[in-house]
Amino acid sequence: MPHGLLRRGHKLYYRDTVPVDAQCLLNRLEIWRSLRTDSLAVAMRRLPGIVARIEMEIEHARAMAGLPVDATLIAPLNDDPAEHPVPVPIAPSPSERSPLTLAEAYRNYIDDPTRAWTANTREAYETSRRLAVAVIGKAVPVASISRTHCRDMLDVLRFLPANAGKLFPKLSPREAADHARLRGDIKIISAANANSLMSNMSSFLNWAVNEELLARKPARGLPPISASRRTVSAAVCPAISN
Repeated sequence: MPHGLLRRGHKLYYRDTVPVDAQCLLNRLEIWRSLRTDSLAVAMRRLPGIVARIEMEIEHARAMAGLPVDATLIAPLNDDPAEHPVPVPIAPSPSERSPLTLAEAYRNYIDDPTRAWTANTREAYETSRRLAVAVIGKAVPVASISRTHCRDMLDVLRFLPANAGKLFPKLSPREAADHARLRGDIKIISAANANSLMSNMSSFLNWAVNEELLARKPARGLPPISASRRTVSAAVCPAISN
């Protein structure tokens, strides 16, 4: 196996050590990138592009910190352009023809070998994964996850009953939250718990951006759930609170 390539499960990954001067800038010692294949031949063809993107990421961090940089690592060279580029049709592989779904991407995140999960942390992220898949939809392409999806997730978390799966086994999380919102007397999860679940979801979305599965971070800047959300709802809908 070439240096830096590692196999985890059925996938190949590239691991690169961050230079000492950039470790504090990136807040990490290593950078891992999935090559999204189990074929060594395919991985070797994809590797140069992965290495180049990592070099660009490191050099960009140096530039943002005001350190000397090699500009050619940030902006690609264009001094030898092809005058008449010939398009080469590439038949997509079966995995490339089908967009990666939210359920598949979230599972890949949980199984990412760079995550040193403790048992409790893994279970917390599993809970967030099950909730996100139930609310947003397991078949939704991860590349299409938007801010609207994130706001929808927050809306469910605001009134999600505590132990919803046990209390309302036949209801989806959205249905259980709507039921609690209308009743007004059902114990709901704490704001801290709700925000923790959303934070776990945000971590997954950040990972998806780093893995180039998602163009931008759709949950960035969303306000946390207030501990007084029940009171706020009653003030807005006094008829429901009676």
